[in-house]
Amino acid sequence: MKKNAALIGIILLFFPFVLSAEPRRILPMAPNLVEAVFALGAGDMVAAIPEYTSWPPEALDLPVVGGYFNPNLERIAAIRPDLVILQGRHEKVDTYCRRQGIPVLRVSMENRASIAQGILALGRALERENEAVKLVDSLEAELEKIRIRYERAHPPAVLLVLGTTPGTLSQIMTAGKNSYLTELIALAGGKNIFDDHPQSYPSISKEAILMRQPDIILELLPGESPPAPEDLVRKWRSLGPLPAVRHGRIRALSATHLQMAGPRIPEAAALLGEVMEEMMAWEN
Repeated sequence: MKKNAALIGIILLFFPFVLSAEPRRILPMAPNLVEAVFALGAGDMVAAIPEYTSWPPEALDLPVVGGYFNPNLERIAAIRPDLVILQGRHEKVDTYCRRQGIPVLRVSMENRASIAQGILALGRALERENEAVKLVDSLEAELEKIRIRYERAHPPAVLLVLGTTPGTLSQIMTAGKNSYLTELIALAGGKNIFDDHPQSYPSISKEAILMRQPDIILELLPGESPPAPEDLVRKWRSLGPLPAVRHGRIRALSATHLQMAGPRIPEAAALLGEVMEEMMAWEN
């Protein structure tokens, strides 16, 4: 608890705006921010949501105001928010809000540590500080349970695939050293084969994959219908020497929260742990 209180103090230095009163109509401009606000019990304050918001269900009937690349400023104006919450630069919305005198809170939730810091910052801004501290403590406790549950003496080597050129195995995007997904794989008992890559989301070659010999390949296809495992094995057959291909340990995961750095991080880590445990059952 003392550690979380100290974090709140640090956050105050980075988010020095002052609201004249508790905000009543807020606009979180990233799906993970929407999730965090609702998790704090402040969903009744949310006036609208950005594109690609998928949770919680009660948020999905709210007006949509575009996304990071295509914010709809006319809709934002019509909603008349008294606080806009941004992740990333979001220059177009930031400039608009400053011109209109709308308070802006910047929150960055990109990994485990910054998820906690972001939730505490939201708690302060929305007068939900106690709820924020409790939520952070609960998330950390759940993550520690998951880490212990799936801890392995010899973690399987995991290749995460976030995208490829359609129909091919070229321009394969994966997660690197500073990615939230690399943390998730470690919590779930695995080891990302590119956890030493300096870029957060690099494109890598088939040759680099062959050198690192993954035991498991996980393709993340949020919101899509995942192909059957045998179809995935057929797709990756050109990399036959890989343990993942030889043993058929290739899966596509469509759960949207796997790439959502926010309050559902324990559910995401647990899902990965379950999938990898099932695929590595031969170890036992």
